[in-house]
Amino acid sequence: MARYFGDEMSEADARFEQEWETELEQEYDPDVHQWPKGRTFNPQNVGTIPSGPFQTQASCPLQEDLQQLKIQIGPFDRHVTRLRQLVKQTPRNQTEIDAVGRVARQLQPDLIKQLEQMRERTRTGEYIRKGCTHREIARATCDLRKIGHLMCDPRDKSIRTPAWLTIEKPRRAYCQLVFWLRNSRGPFAKVDCSAL
Repeated sequence: MARYFGDEMSEADARFEQEWETELEQEYDPDVHQWPKGRTFNPQNVGTIPSGPFQTQASCPLQEDLQQLKIQIGPFDRHVTRLRQLVKQTPRNQTEIDAVGRVARQLQPDLIKQLEQMRERTRTGEYIRKGCTHREIARATCDLRKIGHLMCDPRDKSIRTPAWLTIEKPRRAYCQLVFWLRNSRGPFAKVDCSAL
């Protein structure tokens, strides 16, 4: 065992390293890692890569209109909710009811106008012409149904007093918009909101 220690060991290591290097040199092909000198990399018939400013696909204008509608519904819904609370209180504070009703009535025309514009754009096919897919229209229909309860049900007798607020128009405009959104996907297309 003594012969494996000391100088004999370093001689064995040196011999192993030489054998290893010669074996690697025999396996190594220097041409593998060199770029071919005779050819240049230039693919044929590839065409050009378009350059210019970064472009993204425009979002569906229906989604933008729906977002704007949600912004307009917020204050209107808060005032209608407040009106429902005030009407149920006893004794009634008619001054506050009139004030809140006046503000809700002032907010109502903008909401109706937005609903009617969306209905008209849907009816004329403007959303589809501007690139809205049927899936985006279906998704918008589902989103619109989620906020439909905020449009005031005209059958809600608790807040209908002729003095300060007429609430039938937002509901009618909302129902017409949902009708045209459904029909833009095909005659009376059913929309499964759970699948979206």
